[in-house]
Amino acid sequence: MSATSEDPDDESRILLLDACVVINFAACGHISDILGSIDASAAIVRHVQRETLHIRRGGSGDDARERVAIDLADLMDQGLLQVVADASEEELNTFIDFALNLGDGEAMTAALALHRGYSIATDDRVAMKVLGSRVSTLSSLDLIKQWADRQHVSVPIIQTALRDLRQRGSYLPGSTHPLRSWWDRYYQDME
Repeated sequence: MSATSEDPDDESRILLLDACVVINFAACGHISDILGSIDASAAIVRHVQRETLHIRRGGSGDDARERVAIDLADLMDQGLLQVVADASEEELNTFIDFALNLGDGEAMTAALALHRGYSIATDDRVAMKVLGSRVSTLSSLDLIKQWADRQHVSVPIIQTALRDLRQRGSYLPGSTHPLRSWWDRYYQDME
């Protein structure tokens, strides 16, 4: 989708990604494909843009923990990711309230989503608890599974994406995550 944050008819069709989600998508190696499969326009706030710096190289070599930069410029140039407009005074006040319990990126993402009627993609349990049912939320794994289902991604590619997500992004869904059995089905088949 190519909606912009200035188009009032498409405001509710924006999915704000927090930093951990962007990092997870980059880690699994299919960020552009995943963003392209989302039903809404993917966006981030400026705080998240500053926080989304790197992933691990991954693998089993001596350089597995080496940092690899994440380049969001290509995604923005392709129209797959946008940076939303800065916060209003009211949104900034909400940001300050949220920042008591959340990091800056999560707090600003939550504040803008709450005021603007956006949905959020986050894996931050505290953010989900703070927001409760006030904002529609999705997880990285929700969107990765959606991509895999919609694009009919082959089992080996799903397995590699999940392995890379674990190694390069240090992601592991909690035991109570609704998609944990989906993760286990693909991830444990590799072991």
